[in-house]
Amino acid sequence: VRRVTLCDLDPQMTQLAAENPFFRGLNRDALNDNERVKVVEAAVSPGKSYTVFSKNDKYLWRGGYDSVATVHVVNMDAARFVERISGMYDVIIVDFPDPNAPDLAKLYSKTFYEHLRKKLSRDGLMIQQSTSPYHAREVFLSIGKTMRDAGLSTVPLKDNVPSFGEWGWWIAGRAENYSPGRIKKALRGIKNIAVETRYLTAPLIRANLVFPRDALNDDDIRVNTLGNSVIYHYYLNAWQNE
Repeated sequence: VRRVTLCDLDPQMTQLAAENPFFRGLNRDALNDNERVKVVEAAVSPGKSYTVFSKNDKYLWRGGYDSVATVHVVNMDAARFVERISGMYDVIIVDFPDPNAPDLAKLYSKTFYEHLRKKLSRDGLMIQQSTSPYHAREVFLSIGKTMRDAGLSTVPLKDNVPSFGEWGWWIAGRAENYSPGRIKKALRGIKNIAVETRYLTAPLIRANLVFPRDALNDDDIRVNTLGNSVIYHYYLNAWQNE
């Protein structure tokens, strides 16, 4: 990894990550050095890059820190961000709140995913937080169907998160370069994870691809657009019935 762009609407959230002792411990002070992290408040083009140095002993080299990435923090609405940001990304990680309000529904729209697709490199992959495939099945399926309608090939994943229960994600690549089968084959082919993990294992990745019979049938599911915000209504219906 040579460059990371972090987009968050709320500057207080990124400030919390930079100042709170607990979060500083988790992120190894990655956002706590003003000389190495560029915070962009009103623009999309970040300007000068700053380098973040790893404080993990594994990266120590000749008594100093080994440069691992440049980080740009952009505090702005994600929909505006993807419309305006330049360049391509090899990995896009989307971790929005659930679409529990009309303003959030736009971040799960076909238009939004079309913009994301244009920012994804030819061989790049993205992953989308997609609420619960069990408790909010229609929401989960609408996200995947909307991504496919925007020109992405998708593969669903699920896992049991202790604080949330059964939770889901969609991993995707550009449809002209990836098929669902190619993505699944790559995930199933993982034998070892190159970085240290506290939870994730290669067998668990393979298990996360397995869904119950008919759980992914989306024949009656609609694509979410800026005009219909159908995902918001799916969400309200799902959680009100819980």
